[in-house]
Amino acid sequence: MKEFNFTSLGSVVNHMNALKEKGYIQAEKAKKRSIFLNQPAKSSPKSQEVSLPFVGMVQANFPIEMYSETKTLKVPSSFVRFPDITYILQVQGHSLQKEHMLDGDLLIVEARQEAENGEWIIAQAGRRTLIKKYYPEGEYARLESFTDSSTPELYKEGEFLIQGVIVGLIRQM
Repeated sequence: MKEFNFTSLGSVVNHMNALKEKGYIQAEKAKKRSIFLNQPAKSSPKSQEVSLPFVGMVQANFPIEMYSETKTLKVPSSFVRFPDITYILQVQGHSLQKEHMLDGDLLIVEARQEAENGEWIIAQAGRRTLIKKYYPEGEYARLESFTDSSTPELYKEGEFLIQGVIVGLIRQM
């Protein structure tokens, strides 16, 4: 407050939320004073592509199948805000077809444990992998599919773990 001559804590909170929304800072959920800077990778301005780790395959309700060897995949740099915390998963099977994620599609995922209202997340609930839209509601979180035909799932904080936020999809033809 002193540094920027703000007169209220509300102004500080609004500015911090704006920085968080833009991806410049991150904070651990339910922990005070846990703010840290997101450091975008330094890349040359001439670079049109960025190499991301290609870590495995994913399908709804099954554990993520990780590759035994590290692979990388080049994607346009415009697809990625934070290359240092971004990875790729490939959709396997037809379990996500209702979500418009087809077999073979590549999901660009930011590795973070917090999501904003309405973002697509990859989460673990027990041995299940959930790929749903995230809506926090007090001490609960409502996880919804894209289609209206499935009923939302309610989870109490701690009953699931967000492993990443889906920020892009690449469809291979």
